[in-house]
Amino acid sequence: MKKVIVLFIAAILLLCSCAVKEPDNNKPEENGNANVETESTIPEKDVTALLSVYSEVLAETFGADCDFSKPSKSDDMYEYYLVSNFKTADEVKEYLRKYITSDCFDEASVDENFADDNGSVFLLRGARGYGYYGIDTKSWNYVDETSIKVQFCILDAAVEDAFCNVSFIQENGKWMINGFTLPEGF
Repeated sequence: MKKVIVLFIAAILLLCSCAVKEPDNNKPEENGNANVETESTIPEKDVTALLSVYSEVLAETFGADCDFSKPSKSDDMYEYYLVSNFKTADEVKEYLRKYITSDCFDEASVDENFADDNGSVFLLRGARGYGYYGIDTKSWNYVDETSIKVQFCILDAAVEDAFCNVSFIQENGKWMINGFTLPEGF
């Protein structure tokens, strides 16, 4: 009789353990940023780092460190701000090529915004406004394994129901931005 009871309890425990559903950690949560553990999904830490670069592109600083309190020089067209972390416009392009694929990156935008002069590089600012568009780098969600949507901002204020879509690709074991779109109408 004891054997029958032991076998009966073992069978119940086995059935109960099979019925417990394990959470699927490979699917993004609908609200928030899930830790997705597949090799083909861009990790959160890489998304965060690449969004920082994307934010610099939207702000038209392209990763350049400048003191915007006073221009180094000016002419009829531009104010020139000395860049402290790059020596040439080509260095700015090289920096961006580390994070953005050539299919997605327009080098002409760097040429339009930087000037090399006597071993230094200057960020140019004209009469139009700069840094108008932006993103909230902390407010994003996966769309699928290699793309996200991120909150779009104007002058650091979130625009309701407006998101940028950013896609990524893995090249030589490194994640890079492969595409981005502004919300419709911007």
